[in-house]
Amino acid sequence: MKSKLPMFRDRVPEWLRFPLLLVLPFVYQCSNPLYMNIASDIISDTALRSDDVMMCGFACILGITVTFPILFRLKFRFTTRQIIIISSASIILISLLAERLCMLPSLPIRLYLLVALCFLFGIFKVWGTFECMSSMMAVISPNMHLAPFLTVVFLAVFGGVELGGLGSTYISHFYTWHYVTYALVALHLVVIAFALLALKDFRFQPPVPLKGIDWTGMALWSLFLTALTALFVYGERQEWFHSPTMVICAAVSLIALGINIHRMNRIAQPFIAPQCFGINSRKSSAGSPHLWPIMVLFFVSGVMLSSQTVLQNTLTGAVLHYGAVSSVNLNWAILAGVVLGCLMGRWGLTGLGWNYKQLTGLSLLITTMYAAAMYFLVTPSTPLQALVVPCFFSGVGHALIFVVLTTYVESNTPFEHRFMMLTVLGLVRTGVASPIGAALYGHLLRAEMVKNMALLGSANPAASAPAVVEQALMVGLRNLFGLTVLIGVVTLLILLLSRFNSKQYITLPTMRKIYNTLTSRAPLSNGVGT
Repeated sequence: MKSKLPMFRDRVPEWLRFPLLLVLPFVYQCSNPLYMNIASDIISDTALRSDDVMMCGFACILGITVTFPILFRLKFRFTTRQIIIISSASIILISLLAERLCMLPSLPIRLYLLVALCFLFGIFKVWGTFECMSSMMAVISPNMHLAPFLTVVFLAVFGGVELGGLGSTYISHFYTWHYVTYALVALHLVVIAFALLALKDFRFQPPVPLKGIDWTGMALWSLFLTALTALFVYGERQEWFHSPTMVICAAVSLIALGINIHRMNRIAQPFIAPQCFGINSRKSSAGSPHLWPIMVLFFVSGVMLSSQTVLQNTLTGAVLHYGAVSSVNLNWAILAGVVLGCLMGRWGLTGLGWNYKQLTGLSLLITTMYAAAMYFLVTPSTPLQALVVPCFFSGVGHALIFVVLTTYVESNTPFEHRFMMLTVLGLVRTGVASPIGAALYGHLLRAEMVKNMALLGSANPAASAPAVVEQALMVGLRNLFGLTVLIGVVTLLILLLSRFNSKQYITLPTMRKIYNTLTSRAPLSNGVGT
C-alpha cells in the first residue's frame, strides 16, 4: 500500500509516522527567541526594557505573517528533511545569538539586531511548522475538507504557544532565563537528529527554483509592518509624535504602504495581490469586498484579546500579587479552552452543520463572557482558582474565532490567493490589532490611574498612598474590562445585521494540483516552473 507519508525511511512503521510528525509543529510553535511571559527575568538581568522585549515578540510574529505567500514555493524547492534540518538549525543559531546580544551593553544597534533576529526566527518557525502540517494534510483530512485540517493547525499553533509559556516560566523560575534558551537548543537538536535518522529526501516532482518571487514586495511589507508595530509599542514612552523616532516610524510605514499599493497594481505577480484587499486591478475585477467585514472582526477580536495580555497580567501581578509560576498555571485552563474551541469549530462546521455567522457569534459571546467575568473578579481577595473559568472562556473564544473565520476566508478565496489572504489577516491581527490593542489598553489604564488617584485622594485624604494606588488600579481595571464587554456586545449586534458570503471552496487541493498551479503561473525553464 502506498504510504501517505513517503518522506519517512522504510524502517519507520506506518502507524508511527503520523504521531512522530505531529509532535514537530508543537515543538516549533512553543519556540521563541525571547519569551514574553519571562520578560521580567530578562529585564532584570539585561539592559532591555519591557517594550523592547515586546517589540522582539511582535517581530517574531511579523516574520511568521509575511512568510505565508512563499511557503508553497519553499516546500516545492526543498524536501521535508531539508526544511526541518534548516529550520531547526537556524532556530538554534538565532536563539544563541539573541541570548548573547541581550547580555551586551545597551547600544541602539543591539536592539535593531535583536529585532532582525527575532523576525528571521519567525520565518524559520513558520517554515518548519508549515512543512510538517502540509505534509500531513491527506492524513488529517482524507476527504480534503478544510475545517478539520485548520482545526489541527490551530490546535498546534495555540497549544504550542501555551505549552511554551508554561515550560519557559517553569525553567526560568527554577534556574535562570538563560536555561530556557539552552532547553530550546536541546529540543531542536533532537528534531535535527530525528530528521537525519527517520526521514529521507523524497520528491514527487522536480524541484521548483525560487525565481519569480516578489522579494521586493516581501521586504516592503515587512518594513511597513515593523515600522507600524514600533510606532505603537514605543509611542507611549516616546510621547508619540513629539519624538523624531516616532515621526520616522510613521513616515516609513506610510511610504512603504504607498509603494506596496502602487506596486501591487503594476507588476504581474505581486507579493500580495490586490484582490486580497478587494481592490480591482487592471487585469482583473475579481475583488473580495465581502472579506472586509471579516478583517474588521479579526481586528476587534485582536483588540479584545489584548485585554488578557495587559489587564489580566496587571490584575494577577499588581492587585492579587501572585508570582510568575502561579499566574502561568492559568495557561493550563487556557490550553484546555483552546482544545475545546478547536473541536467546537470542527464539530460546528462539519458535524452539526452550523453556519459561519452562528459560530462567529458564539466565539464573540464567549470572549465577551471572559471580560464580563473578569469585571466582577477585580478585588484583592480573589483566589487564583476563581480565574480558571474566565481563562478557559478566553481560550475557547480565541481558538474558535480563528478556526471559524480562517475557514470562512480560505473557503471563499481562490487557491492562488489563499496564502496571501493569511498574510493579510495576519497583518490585521498582528501588525495592527495586537500592538494597537496593547497600546490602547496600556494608555487607558494609565489615564484611569491618574484620574482615579486624584478622585480617591481628594475624597479620602486620610487614606495611605499604597491603598489609594491599589484602589485606583482596581477601579481602572473594572472600567476597562467593562469597556471590553461593551465592545463585544456592540460587535455582536453588528454581526447580527451582517451577511456572510455563502460561496465556498471547502476542499483542500492536492499537492500535485498545487504544484501544477505554481509551475503554470511561474515562468518555465526546461519544463520546470521557476
